Amino acid sequence: MSDKRGPGGPGSIPFRMRVGVTGHRDLPDDASLQARIREALDRVPGLIPNVRHTPLVFTAISALAEGADRLVAREILSRPGGDLEAVLPLPSKEYATDFQSERSREEFERLLESASSVEAGPLLGSREEAYERAGRQVVRRADILIALWDGEASGGQGGTAEIVAYALGQGVPTIWIHTEGGGRTELHPGLGLRRERAGTLRSIQRFEAARLPRRLAARNIETHATLVRPDIPATGELPVGTLAAWVQPGFVRADLLALRYRNWFFGLAYTVIVLALAAVATAGAVAVFFPARPRFALVELGLLTALLAIVAAERVVRIHDRWIDCRLLAERLRSSFFLALTGLNLREHAEGPPGDEPGAFTADWTSQAHEELWRLRPPFAPTEADVPALREYLSAVWIADQIRYHTKRRGRLGRWHQVLHRTAEILFGLTFVAALLHGLERTEGPEIAVSASAHWLTFASIALPAIGAAVTGVVGQREFQRHAERNRRMVRNLARRTRDLLEAESLERLRAVAAEIARNALEENSDWRGVEWIHEMEPPY
Repeated sequence: MSDKRGPGGPGSIPFRMRVGVTGHRDLPDDASLQARIREALDRVPGLIPNVRHTPLVFTAISALAEGADRLVAREILSRPGGDLEAVLPLPSKEYATDFQSERSREEFERLLESASSVEAGPLLGSREEAYERAGRQVVRRADILIALWDGEASGGQGGTAEIVAYALGQGVPTIWIHTEGGGRTELHPGLGLRRERAGTLRSIQRFEAARLPRRLAARNIETHATLVRPDIPATGELPVGTLAAWVQPGFVRADLLALRYRNWFFGLAYTVIVLALAAVATAGAVAVFFPARPRFALVELGLLTALLAIVAAERVVRIHDRWIDCRLLAERLRSSFFLALTGLNLREHAEGPPGDEPGAFTADWTSQAHEELWRLRPPFAPTEADVPALREYLSAVWIADQIRYHTKRRGRLGRWHQVLHRTAEILFGLTFVAALLHGLERTEGPEIAVSASAHWLTFASIALPAIGAAVTGVVGQREFQRHAERNRRMVRNLARRTRDLLEAESLERLRAVAAEIARNALEENSDWRGVEWIHEMEPPY
């Protein structure tokens, strides 16, 4: 497996640019303007810095009025990955009465049917006010605005001039295609991508550009095999291989990166704990054994400096956040593989995983990455005849594997909690004994001669509480018991869903159960994310 992918490679996650459009209804030359719209869209990647590792796709944000709105929408829909979100000033039937001909109304209906989302304004105020509200909404939802405008003042409220002025005032990058005066095109860069959108792009680029160790390449084949599972008879009746090949690159990359970032994060966290213990031990040793050599305290200073440097570096690189994000993306993609087998349409199915419906605009880059990969899934429409095979495959590969995973993890986490909890109790007992013996240590004479055992008891009284606090800190950091309880609840929920799945007689019922399983998995991961999110690396003050 290659350790780095180029733009548009298998499983590559594109960044979706949201292109708003405003302009005139009556235009001089559609063919000429269409070519200039195409050139304007081709210029968009050059407006975004450092986009080498991430392909761009476009969504048109359009009111679908005659003229400019439809020209840009048609051009974007003709491109790979092109999408349309309709922002209508009025309810569609009322809005359609504004169009000049039956042919225009039919085109409007066709474009509306192809839209991934439709937002219609209410019947409030005048039509001009409704057009202005829709125009401003287009600008607010857009990353960049394309304006087909003659440069003249508007003939009424909510016209092209007002919407362009609003976009420029909001700092939205605007490409102005002159419809008069020789066909000039002007670029107004504005403030660039909004902060949250720029953050999403950076996260996707970082995910795409990350290098994977070659030694982990075998995990690719191993993970693929766990999805295909030729030992399950139903595998031969379903397009398992095709769908596994679709989801595998992104899923494996997210899974391996999550593993890497988790190991890095806990490696650094434990290093911080060890450095803190070493600093305490050094301070105690200097005070007890080397009081005449205060320069030894510089060792403690060096340990504390290294500790703070690690914490500061982690806050810059955000390994903790990368681990959580990649784990969440991997689990979303795992569920998507099985949902795609059922032919579930997340946009139409009311019981689909929350927050992941295609077309949802969210600042969470993992949700947007999942949405883009979902759009690229191979088409598969199972029939009622496929229900028995789907039941068998989903129960054996999805649910049974997850039950085994959560059962095993619950046991492992429970054992770690018991071991560390018992270790903390033992350290507390040793500290108590050391303090007691230190208090009973007898000395005689006007000049107290402290014995070697007294030195060691003093040192133990200083070091053992620090070690005990560190062990307790690990228990608090890892939340073993809480995560084990989450795994127990998940096993119980999965067992219940197994019964529901095996009893599903229709495709619709099977899809509803599959959606509920995915929802439970997403809720479980969201709960895990909430627990882990608060455990960022902190200096052990």
